Amino acid sequence: MRKRLFTAVIAASLICGCSSDSSSQGPDPRLQLLESWWADFLSPELDALTDANGALEAAAKAHCETPTDTSLAELKEAWETSQRHLKRQEVFAFGPYTEEPERFRAELDFWPVRPDSIEEILAGENDVSAENVAGFGGPGKGLPAAEYLIWNEVSVDSDERRCAYLQGISGAATTASMGLKTAWDPEQDGHYGLLLNPSSEHEYETIILSVSAVVNRLWFTIENIRLERLGEPLGTTSGGSAQPEIVESRFSNASILAVQANLAGVEELYFGKDDSVGLAQFVGSTAPELNEDVRRELDASKAALDAIQPNLADAVVNDPATVQAAMDQLLKLQTLIEVDVISELGLSRSFNDTDGD
Repeated sequence: MRKRLFTAVIAASLICGCSSDSSSQGPDPRLQLLESWWADFLSPELDALTDANGALEAAAKAHCETPTDTSLAELKEAWETSQRHLKRQEVFAFGPYTEEPERFRAELDFWPVRPDSIEEILAGENDVSAENVAGFGGPGKGLPAAEYLIWNEVSVDSDERRCAYLQGISGAATTASMGLKTAWDPEQDGHYGLLLNPSSEHEYETIILSVSAVVNRLWFTIENIRLERLGEPLGTTSGGSAQPEIVESRFSNASILAVQANLAGVEELYFGKDDSVGLAQFVGSTAPELNEDVRRELDASKAALDAIQPNLADAVVNDPATVQAAMDQLLKLQTLIEVDVISELGLSRSFNDTDGD
């Protein structure tokens, strides 16, 4: 019911840029969209990430106290859950996630992992409690560092320092994800409040610019998968031969799971879920066939990623054509959103802030 009421007034208010705040028209549906993206997606995902990081810390403690095959499997599953929630919300890789002073990405997701930096910490004598790990540089903390310890040839339970360090990383990640939630929370004067309250006094001057900021991030996320997650290890965007050593999550073979989680976030923000509002309600009121195109290319992109076997680090060396095929398919999906959807809705296209990196 909520979606039907929303769709009834959505096209005119978005495309013409007019307000629908009058009592006869009801609340501005563009604002409802932004509110839904916070309440139904970003806020619960950040809560889930915090809970998952706490569960990771608990699983590390349990495994280190009584190491068994079962406890190790539970530890790996806990890490994979944290990774999935981190990647699902990566559409919102702006504001406090990447910008000073917070830059929570460095706290949670510094990659490619730097094994030498981690081993240097392990060989040292610095305190590796969560409080101290929070002050380490990016290579020494976050989920990639935790992954390295869990899947390392030297078992994490082989000595007390490795165990303590993994628990410290997990605890620091829990604190960082709580901080990220606060930094976004509009009720805590967080960055999302700027999106919900456009003003000439900050970067989101109009509601169109607020909606555009998130919609552009949909195609940014897809482009980053293409060029960073796939293209750089393949060598096509890094100017050389394959580099399997820079594959994201290569120790756990979770590279493709990570980018599928990225796409799952894009999918939910575009199409909505259950009773939540999605961008498709805007598009469908004027161009339903465009939604059909996005669905087709999204499903094809997921299938192209699934075809990369047995893992990305192996595929960039031994099956580069399949990796390139996934990149080509993702470009079709990216173009639909970057060009067709943004044009259809009269939004402002911006440049990906990783362009030229």
